[in-house]
Amino acid sequence: MLVDGWILLLERASYMHHLEVEEGICEVMAHMWLSSEIKSLPSQRQGEMRLGEFFMYKIEISQLPYYGSGFRKGYKSVMNCGLNWTLDYIRMSGNFPQ
Repeated sequence: MLVDGWILLLERASYMHHLEVEEGICEVMAHMWLSSEIKSLPSQRQGEMRLGEFFMYKIEISQLPYYGSGFRKGYKSVMNCGLNWTLDYIRMSGNFPQ
C-alpha cells in the first residue's frame, strides 16, 4: 500500500496505468521488507522465519499476470540498477529500466 500511495502522489501519475509496473514494484518492496525482517529475527523464532521465507517464495513464483511478471521485471531492475535509480526511472518514465 505504501508504494501504491507513492505512485498515486507522483506528479505525472496519469501515465501510470501499467499495472505490471505498479504491482510489480509493490511486490519488490514487500519481498525486500520480508527479507529484512527475516534477517533481523533471532534464531529461536524459526516459525516466523519459515513463514517469511514462504511468503517470499510465493512472491517469487507467482504466475499472476501483473504481480508475478511485474515482480520479476522489477526485481531484476533493482538488482541491476539499485532501488533508488529504479524508483526514479519509474517516476520519470512509468516503466522499469530495461
